[in-house]
Amino acid sequence: DRLDSSAVSFLQAVLAAALSLRLRPLPAPPPKFPWPFERILVQDSSTIKLTEKLAVFFPGGANQHGKTCGVLRLQATLDLLSQRWVSFALSPYVSNDQKASPDLLPHLHKNDLVLRDLGYFALPVLQQIALREAWFLSRFYFRTAVFDRQGRPINLLDLLRRKGRLDQEVLLGKKEKIPVRLVALPVPAQVANERRRKARAHLQNRCQLSEDYLELQNWTLFVTNVPAEILSARQVMALY
Repeated sequence: DRLDSSAVSFLQAVLAAALSLRLRPLPAPPPKFPWPFERILVQDSSTIKLTEKLAVFFPGGANQHGKTCGVLRLQATLDLLSQRWVSFALSPYVSNDQKASPDLLPHLHKNDLVLRDLGYFALPVLQQIALREAWFLSRFYFRTAVFDRQGRPINLLDLLRRKGRLDQEVLLGKKEKIPVRLVALPVPAQVANERRRKARAHLQNRCQLSEDYLELQNWTLFVTNVPAEILSARQVMALY
């Protein structure tokens, strides 16, 4: 009877306070730097193993015996500039980050910058962020179709082989044709080799990695709607 809406608000505040104690404070941006961003929102998730009795409400992945344990997924969004939490959400483990990608939109303000990892990559959501007059900075999903500003297909790997690095306006998606800035910067050979090793280990021989995908590990690729006059290619990587 005591677990009403005020109790939920109280526990959310306790959780936010506890997590804040574990954060390493970030230095504020220089006061004279012309940030156009009102907030820099970082969203990520973490999982918490639960008792099997809660698997009905928070199912996790099945183990080798086909038995499903309880696993809760916590989605959290933090504003880096103010060091304040923006949102928390609880969901089952099977509700992955991509499914949660649009959940940020109701919390979005004009001139916010959204930073999220590749798990949240969804073209319709990037489009919605831009329509709300906000900014995004994301890693590039390698299966995404890329076109020039006239709508002609681009072979991204061939372009990278010729130029070595990229910072240009393109369109993303066969249907969406979202205008974005594509930034690609080369990485040292040891970094690329480590990425390939991790990719092979993650798949555990479940499927064959394409040669194109493995070669693309020689670059770090970003998509953003922040123009180069605000952030250079190097600043894009540093900020991410």
